[in-house]
Amino acid sequence: MYTPGIWSDALKKKTHRKLLAVVQRIGALRNACSYRTVSEPAILVIAGTISIDVLAQEKKKVFLKKAEVTKTVVKAEARAATVEEWQQLLSLDHRGRWTNRLILELSNWLNRRHGETNYYLTQFLSGHGYFRDCLYKRGKVSNLKCGYCEEEEDDPKHTFFKCDRLADLKHRLESEIEEVTPDNVVGLMLLNEEWWDRVSTYVETILCKKKQEGQLSG
Repeated sequence: MYTPGIWSDALKKKTHRKLLAVVQRIGALRNACSYRTVSEPAILVIAGTISIDVLAQEKKKVFLKKAEVTKTVVKAEARAATVEEWQQLLSLDHRGRWTNRLILELSNWLNRRHGETNYYLTQFLSGHGYFRDCLYKRGKVSNLKCGYCEEEEDDPKHTFFKCDRLADLKHRLESEIEEVTPDNVVGLMLLNEEWWDRVSTYVETILCKKKQEGQLSG
């Protein structure tokens, strides 16, 4: 991000942006312990890494306005505008829709004071991992049906919120915090560190159970 005030506008061209975005995506995948199949928009959100083109424009705004008011004020205003712009771009992107549904408010996610992502939690947030719908698309399994329910498609929503075989684990989690849905679970995690850890444990327990019981083959 050295001297972005000079070169940031060049990233408005897709070919130029891609050169930096490829490197940024690799870093985000590693930071979040993610599968490489996760889309750029999703993994950048999960890793809390602002898209390079949007971030470069933010730095340019700070550079151009730094003489007008204090640097702290300029940075705060520029970051707020950046997050808002990024949120709008994500809402228009067809990729990473599951992540976009879970993480509704980018500012809350980026500014959280607790909680780290890990191998299992990233699978939950991205929808890429121990799910037969994901494996089916890559030719790893012969069908996308849940190994427990047989008639239902095994995707993240089914696994964590609907599967009858896993309902006891969900009920136990809800007895510890409150009812969880795809639309409120991340918000609950952000309320306090204890609830973050409880959801993280719930996710890891389910994914390990599916793998150990052979629900990811066939």
